[in-house]
Amino acid sequence: MARTCPECGWIWPKPKGPCPVCGSDAAPELDLTEAGTAPAGDRRAKMPWHLKLLVASLAVYLGWRAFQGIEWLIHHI
Repeated sequence: MARTCPECGWIWPKPKGPCPVCGSDAAPELDLTEAGTAPAGDRRAKMPWHLKLLVASLAVYLGWRAFQGIEWLIHHI
């Protein structure tokens, strides 16, 4: 389970050990099951740039294929 540092608010997945940011040892367990969301100070990982590129490329490709399909229907009906 993830832990949060009471000193700096950093959340890290290690169950044991000091905070990697400030070095504090006092880090209680983080309970995410109650509300289903992380606390307000949560520092979540951002979506990688290559995944954004993949999603954008997929959107352009599917848009182009939809255009081709509509164009084909217009010429064959």
